[in-house]
Amino acid sequence: MSNTEQQQPGPLDLQIFESLPGYFLLLSPALHIIGMNDGYLRLTGKTREALTGQFLFNIFPESAQWSPDQNGGIAASLTKVQDTGQADELPVIRFDTPDENGNLKERYWKTVNQPVNSKDGQLQYIIHQTAEVTAEVLKEQQVQQTLLTEQKAAATARLQAVQMEQLFHDTGSDRYRTRPRPCLRLY
Repeated sequence: MSNTEQQQPGPLDLQIFESLPGYFLLLSPALHIIGMNDGYLRLTGKTREALTGQFLFNIFPESAQWSPDQNGGIAASLTKVQDTGQADELPVIRFDTPDENGNLKERYWKTVNQPVNSKDGQLQYIIHQTAEVTAEVLKEQQVQQTLLTEQKAAATARLQAVQMEQLFHDTGSDRYRTRPRPCLRLY
C-alpha cells in the first residue's frame, strides 16, 4: 500500500470503536473525522453524518479556550503526533459545553492524541480521546481555596497573638516601672 492510500477501518472495527465508553474521535492523518463513538455524539449534540468526513477544525474551530498556556493546544498536539508518530497528552483544558438547556456549563477536559501506525510505521489514524475531569478539577480548586482560607486565618491568628503579646508586655511593664513619687519637702 502506498503512502497516499488510506486503508479504511472495516464496519466491525467502526462498530467496536463507536461502542467504546468515553469520548473518542478517529481521525485521518490529515485530521479528517473518520469515526466517533456514541459518547462523543451525545457530548457534542452532533450527528454521525454531520461529522464524518469533515476536517476537524472546520467542525470545531480552534477556540482560545483550547490553548491558553497549553503550548498551542489541541492543534499543536495533533501536529506533534503527525510529526513524531508518538502519543501526546495535553494538560487539563477548560472547555465549556452546553448543558441540556443549552446553557454553557463549566467543564474541564484531559485529552490524549494517540497515533495508530501501520505495520511499516506509517501513521494511519489518530485516536483523539477526551475525558471529562470537571469533578476532580473543581474539587482541587475547592481544596486550594480552603487551604488559602486556612493560611489567611493562621496568619491573622499569628498577628493577633503578636499584638496581644505586645499589649501584655506594654501593660505588664507599667506595673513594675518605678513611678516617680511626689517629693515631700522637708523644710
